[in-house]
Amino acid sequence: MLPAFWRSKFEFLFVLSHPLLFQDRLDKGLWKSRNNKVMPFSVNSAWSDLLVPKPIVPWCNIMWLSQNIPKNAFILWLAFNKRLNTQDKVAVWNKVDLLKRPLCNSMKDDHDHLFFGCDFSIRVWEHLKDLMSEGKVVCVRGASGFIASWIVKLLLARGYSVHATVRSLGDQKKTEHLFALDGAKERLSLYEANLIEDGSFDSAVKRC
Repeated sequence: MLPAFWRSKFEFLFVLSHPLLFQDRLDKGLWKSRNNKVMPFSVNSAWSDLLVPKPIVPWCNIMWLSQNIPKNAFILWLAFNKRLNTQDKVAVWNKVDLLKRPLCNSMKDDHDHLFFGCDFSIRVWEHLKDLMSEGKVVCVRGASGFIASWIVKLLLARGYSVHATVRSLGDQKKTEHLFALDGAKERLSLYEANLIEDGSFDSAVKRC
């Protein structure tokens, strides 16, 4: 029974129909779908009904692959949707007008300039293109990262040998996706290297 003084505060509670309870039956959760179909509750069915359907973007397979690192995939998702905290956005929030692009030291940074319009970025992409067009051993630093992992994958797919550096060879969660790449068994070598340790990259860059 509900307290009597609730009647004045929560009148709607006293007009609700009481649920029927059956002692000989087990309770079960049901879900009424978007098309009014009643079915056993599942997270998948609830998520499918609550999710607003949107068209599949052309870059979805680049980001949501089984070997990716979730943190890096999320950062790439931010970049694709132009939600990174680039300087043009920071300037609006903090009303700063004197920011300059850190790579080419010109105007305020934005997504388009950062990846494609900056002279420094263009030189980086051109260098990567040259590496992939030459038949030689290539060293990829920080290979466990998302972008670097894709570079390793592309190089292996084109038949090149790759010397990949990681911070720790013992961290299998950061390296197992590299060994799962096609051609990794034959042409991928991992090296442990750290920027703050002098000479740790010597063996990795040898013959590159």
